[in-house]
Amino acid sequence: MTSQRSYNKVKSAEEAFEDLKRHTKPYGIDDGLGMFYNPDLVDKFIEVISNSKTTMDNLRDAKEQADLKISYKVEEDQKRAHHDRQFILKGDVKNA
Repeated sequence: MTSQRSYNKVKSAEEAFEDLKRHTKPYGIDDGLGMFYNPDLVDKFIEVISNSKTTMDNLRDAKEQADLKISYKVEEDQKRAHHDRQFILKGDVKNA
């Protein structure tokens, strides 16, 4: 959840913790998604990770880097789309 995947954006530690908690509740109860994980283990896991400053700092840094990469890609895609539109408007499609 906190690593970059092509099909999903990176989640912060807090967002990942919430997802884990939602998967420890029966479907439809308190936003539960189904009991995929043992609630006792999830609570202990979150406690251990949350109390590790180094781990939380690393997760925060990874999220920030992933967000920067996404922002950069969006900007580049917008520049490319603008560039392509300019050539199309000028009738120079072969150079687009």
